[in-house]
Amino acid sequence: DSEEEVPILVNVATSRKLARIAHRGRVRFDQQTSCAMVVAEIPFIPRRYGVDALDATAVQAKDPSELNGLLQDVAQIYGLFTNCCLHVCMYRNRQKRYLNERHEAWWLQLMSLRAEHMMNELATMGVPAADMRAKLVDDDKDGFHFAFLVKVERRASGKTVHSLSSIASAHRLAMKKQGPKKRGSRSSMSTTSTKGTKEMPSFEACLKKVGMLPGGGTS
Repeated sequence: DSEEEVPILVNVATSRKLARIAHRGRVRFDQQTSCAMVVAEIPFIPRRYGVDALDATAVQAKDPSELNGLLQDVAQIYGLFTNCCLHVCMYRNRQKRYLNERHEAWWLQLMSLRAEHMMNELATMGVPAADMRAKLVDDDKDGFHFAFLVKVERRASGKTVHSLSSIASAHRLAMKKQGPKKRGSRSSMSTTSTKGTKEMPSFEACLKKVGMLPGGGTS
């Protein structure tokens, strides 16, 4: 099921703090998309999948202190907002070609483990695990980014419930997009959604589909 995604609205004071974080050169916050874009590639040790050999899907950082600094920046951005949830989003290039289904399963497992590793680290830095989720985004590039969105609650009935702050944020966003309101006209609230975004698939299910066990082995 698609989920409503309401971007965080940034005020002037917060914008200045975000600029100071961006000055460190690790992440840049895009106020239009409400995403923290990674300036350089996240420093994970590359893994190889070939016809004759493949690396295990182990998650290792080239420089743990560098990765820690990047995630500290993300956690600090999270701390600037209230009623916020954090999506660890992974871009998958639509033009990406796989050798076979096992290669795709191996790649998805590797990316899932990297996202899980970063969420675990962010949890130790004060970002509640309940406020984080991993998502897979088909786009025209590869890599990770971190989306900060207004927290949306869902009742048992399945009805979406926005907090007062999320309603206000959505309304201000709609007003900003519409431009100056004409005299006598009525405004309406709108929300935005990310096209081409879907929930990160369970890598266990993906591996089971192609007969491959977690850890890179084959059944």
